[in-house]
Amino acid sequence: MEKQIKRLALILFCLLLAGCAPSARLRFNMHSISATPRTQWFAIHRPHDFGITFNKHGRIDALLYDDNGDGTIDHVYHLRNNDPAKLPHFVILLDSIPYQTLADRYAAGEFRWFDPPVKVISPFPSLTKIAYTQVLHAAPTLGMIDEYYDPKTDKIRSGFAARFFGYREPWEYRLDYAAPFSDASAAYLNPRPWYHAELELARQEFDQSHKKVTIAYLASASCMVCRYGRQGANEVLDGAARLCLELLYEHHGQIEISMMADHGHNYMVSQNIEVSRALRNAGFRVGPHLRNKNDVVLELSGLVTYAGIDTYQPAAVSDILLKQTGIQHCYYMDSNTLIIRDHTGAAKVETHNGLFRYTAITSDVLRYADVISSMRAEHQMNADGYASANAWFRATINAEYPAGPQRLWQAFHGETQHTPTLMFTTLDGYCAGLPYLQHFIHMGSTHGSLNQINSATFLMTMTHRTKNDLQSPQVLPTILGDDENSYVAK
Repeated sequence: MEKQIKRLALILFCLLLAGCAPSARLRFNMHSISATPRTQWFAIHRPHDFGITFNKHGRIDALLYDDNGDGTIDHVYHLRNNDPAKLPHFVILLDSIPYQTLADRYAAGEFRWFDPPVKVISPFPSLTKIAYTQVLHAAPTLGMIDEYYDPKTDKIRSGFAARFFGYREPWEYRLDYAAPFSDASAAYLNPRPWYHAELELARQEFDQSHKKVTIAYLASASCMVCRYGRQGANEVLDGAARLCLELLYEHHGQIEISMMADHGHNYMVSQNIEVSRALRNAGFRVGPHLRNKNDVVLELSGLVTYAGIDTYQPAAVSDILLKQTGIQHCYYMDSNTLIIRDHTGAAKVETHNGLFRYTAITSDVLRYADVISSMRAEHQMNADGYASANAWFRATINAEYPAGPQRLWQAFHGETQHTPTLMFTTLDGYCAGLPYLQHFIHMGSTHGSLNQINSATFLMTMTHRTKNDLQSPQVLPTILGDDENSYVAK
């Protein structure tokens, strides 16, 4: 009861903060006053006009400045003349943008100061702290979510309260700009003003930075997508485009910008599944401790499509969960074998000498039969059915469950310091989270699970170094190259 009161007090404090969003705003006027296939002009502020030109491939080529608005170009800056070794690099970390949303807009001619986007597959679960821990090569987080079970103390640790009062995750220390956790929480209640403020605050951080690489994380982007779904994602991208154009304008193109997000989103309003009731009805004791055979501890946080459970009986708990409408998969370790279950049956993942094997036990849960046939035909898999993580990644990048074997295995082996015994995911249209949050936050979209729409996001950069789709840990080495002075995660 005491914890519930503390949580409600924190949420009420967030409600007060929600009406106190910072007033900072970008100055760049996104209104285009003229556009052709090769040139686009913007009215920045009277009497200045700003133009960008495109080459025959549709990529940005030069910046044009009309200082007095008389129609005469006063200054031209060609981006092809830039020396990357001398340019400051701004890395913009967004939150919750599915790959296809960005790819469609790029195909329509937007964001053409960047190279074409590549797909990035987040780790599992597809949650911000897990994804950006890997992107930034930071130390593992304490738990998968803020509220996690610590078996050493046999207690649930409230990371939410700790973060609210100043604790930062290891990955957050890699950032040059990030909103305080209290502000990021308040933004879920009224996200638009917070997001517009964060765009300007991130710009200020870059302008004031003397570092070769500056990294900014915009937490309110998640709030926009969670509340407004696809519309919110497009508004986030509108704001990000405006930020990039203002930076290009201010710095005469003498910068490099890279931009990505942490994971995808399903763009669906979700029904919350109260799994605690089903477990209690089946004879399990749901509580904060794990002392007896039938005890279970739920690791629930936001209204997402992933949750964890600590239990002595993962198979029996899975039996109960998979009878509930909306549950998609259950995952747990059985000795050295990772079990994957859905309502049709079970499959397993095993490792040997750094290779991974996926096998149907009673059902092809991840629907990899065709993938495995192709991998065997292309000699990407050995005679025993094992293949490298990279081979699985390339073979499943566009599959329903991309890179499933290695992502699931990693989730149980060192991704965080405290790993739940059992993890489960919900079908899109359902979620598993703290019920009282529904009274404060309207969720128009959510994320967390293993599937494509939840897992696949994007990376775009001006560095010309992106050639192939990536997993999260490959992002920084790719965009920063071999410059050890700029590689913040060394």
